[in-house]
Amino acid sequence: MYSRIDPTKPLADDAVLFVIDMINDFLLPGEPFVIDDGRDMYPAMRRLLDVARSRKVPIVYAASTDMRNTLLERWRPIRDGVSLNAGTRGVEVVDELKPAAWSAYEVYLPKAKYSCFHGTRLDVILANPPFRGRNTFIVTGMATNYCCMATTIDAFNRDYDVIFVDDLNCTFASDDGTDAATMHKVTVETLKQGFISELVTADQLIPRLAGKLTQRSAA
Repeated sequence: MYSRIDPTKPLADDAVLFVIDMINDFLLPGEPFVIDDGRDMYPAMRRLLDVARSRKVPIVYAASTDMRNTLLERWRPIRDGVSLNAGTRGVEVVDELKPAAWSAYEVYLPKAKYSCFHGTRLDVILANPPFRGRNTFIVTGMATNYCCMATTIDAFNRDYDVIFVDDLNCTFASDDGTDAATMHKVTVETLKQGFISELVTADQLIPRLAGKLTQRSAA
């Protein structure tokens, strides 16, 4: 991977943290599209969020909402209005991760497509403080091969650098029976080949974001 991330600049001064689809409809047990592995990410995700908040790193919480035009048969409950409806608790960030209050530094971003960019206010948000001038996106959430991948590729196409957090992304098994871990791995390997600047774990990232390690010493 080729990284344009400035190793002399504190990561917290250049980063935007994306928390994608960590919402009730995807995480509460018994929901049609629950990814149970997503709940395993809560402890490390909370540590990352705590550091981001302490270092004034802006955070985007993206939520799939009203995705009526999906082409996949597995998403029929979405098309039928069972899941991911605007204004419902289902599209709220889970209690374990949501901020105490929304602010200029922690914004909620509904999206009707996989990518956080398509048809949303993200470009406007990124053009204004405290997001303006930040060029490194930290991508976490679900699902690896859907919204996280689509957002990563769109960020790359806009010349942002992406740090993809391997153990803070997860996904579903495929319709053909391929297990979720394999789907995750294949997607990550694809992104490594041409779309992300760095692939890291939460334990590697958190000290850097906290300023305890320089980017050069962490490389």
